[in-house]
Amino acid sequence: MIGLVVFLLLSFLLFAPRYAFNSKTAAFFPLKEFFPKGRFRIQPFFTRFNEDVFRLNWEYALLVVVLSMLQNEIPMVYAKVILAVFYWLTLIFFLYHHSIYGIYKSYPSFKSDIALIRQGIQIGFSGYKTALFTGFLLFLGLSGLVFWANCYLVEMLFAANILLFYCSVITFIGIAYWCYKKVNPLQFTKEERFEIHHFATIQWSLSLLLSNLFFTRKTKEDLAQIPELIAQSVVKIPNDLSLKSKPNLCFIAIESYGAILNENEVYRERYQTLLENWERKLQNENCKSASILSETTVTGGTSWVSYSSFLKGVKIKNDFIYRFLLNHQKEHKTQSVLDILNKLNYDTYLVAGIGGFETLSIEWEKIMSFLGTKNTIKYSDLEYKGETFNFGPSAPDQFLLNKARDLMKTKSKNNPFAFFVETINSHYNFDSPTRVLPQWTDCQTANRHEYKPLENLSEKPVENYFEAIAYQLNNLENFIKNDNSSDTIYIVFGDHQPPLITDPKNSYKTPIHIICKETDFIKPWLAVGFEHGLKTKLASQKKFSHADFKKIFTEIFFKTYQNC
Repeated sequence: MIGLVVFLLLSFLLFAPRYAFNSKTAAFFPLKEFFPKGRFRIQPFFTRFNEDVFRLNWEYALLVVVLSMLQNEIPMVYAKVILAVFYWLTLIFFLYHHSIYGIYKSYPSFKSDIALIRQGIQIGFSGYKTALFTGFLLFLGLSGLVFWANCYLVEMLFAANILLFYCSVITFIGIAYWCYKKVNPLQFTKEERFEIHHFATIQWSLSLLLSNLFFTRKTKEDLAQIPELIAQSVVKIPNDLSLKSKPNLCFIAIESYGAILNENEVYRERYQTLLENWERKLQNENCKSASILSETTVTGGTSWVSYSSFLKGVKIKNDFIYRFLLNHQKEHKTQSVLDILNKLNYDTYLVAGIGGFETLSIEWEKIMSFLGTKNTIKYSDLEYKGETFNFGPSAPDQFLLNKARDLMKTKSKNNPFAFFVETINSHYNFDSPTRVLPQWTDCQTANRHEYKPLENLSEKPVENYFEAIAYQLNNLENFIKNDNSSDTIYIVFGDHQPPLITDPKNSYKTPIHIICKETDFIKPWLAVGFEHGLKTKLASQKKFSHADFKKIFTEIFFKTYQNC
């Protein structure tokens, strides 16, 4: 019996990463799936959506059976090494698989994930060395523990056959389940089969590995379509185009600003009130607005994939495609909306306000060329000395936006400018201010208490997320109010849904808000599916994606501001 308990604990431990990366939306004990509406169901024994740890690995059970049957043929020490090494490799694979799917809600693929993992390690070495080193030591300790536990399990296995019986039952049920589902676990040919494998109680590592290879091949197929997608996204500037005025243009991506605010009841009413208040204040400034929920290609992370799709009008599906385009700009030249504005004699800027990574090697020229910007404003350019927050850590977004605008006005003087920025403070784990200070310059000297920062970050992520987004919208309202230019156009959009607090029922949609004082610029957006004002409908009559934005924006911009 002790051997069975050790086997089950080791099996459950394999799925600890799965629960850890979904703990904000999953129950530790999946009782609700067994007793919906008070009635018992047997089906969750075989497959369930709750991301809990109470699952078994088919290959691990099979290996125990094989070692038990061969105990007279191989020395015990060899059996210990085989079982311990197999378990350790399975744990690493599950850690990788469930972290990618849990955070990004995207299908794991070695080809597209390897660069993402490498970048994460670089960021860890640059800004989070203590946390990275602590995590490494914990992993070493855990590795030693699981090696010892597997060696102990082999000793129990060689001493009695009771474990052989239970593991044989597990392997039989695993085979019977796939026969019932009429699915060959040794093949993976359709995208929708991922959920059948992912949510099974008895997991086949081989099925998850084959799914990974399938999505790797699919990434190559997506890559083959890139030339056609690029060609379709190109906007031609009319030779005779002459603009009667050139308003400043602000492309602002709000970190983790997702449709979950509309989709989840816990946020919906408060979010609608927040938008109503913001819209009323915008109207007091004679600003008009139009909004829609837009489909993006990612959720829960890889912001750069999302905003690159938005700015370039190309449906970039994952990090691998993004890096391919970034690193092959000569062979696959893409056009950003900022490239177009460069040709219209705008000064263009990339505002990169993340702090803490000054020692990290960043290929600024390559990134600027890809996004179409001629100038950058980095964290060091802000000359910020005050309290820092969240990722980086970085300056409050109130200071970032206002200081960047001041720097652009000084540098561009009387020339029109356009910039792209992604806010930072609403990044998970939502270490954010909640109070916008009376003057943005106060950020240099204010103490942390004056910002009323969010607390209990690990205990209250669901509630803190809303407060972090409320700060973002209040900050934007203040930023727009303080703009001395009368004709600035603001394009505000979400990069992706928030990580770790979404679940499978949430979409890949994020809000887009078009804000300016020019009525003639707002009206055409209503004809392509946008709603008047800041509120959006969950089910719009016209589908809209981030990749659609560039062409529609340029068409409306040309028509509104060209000389007749």
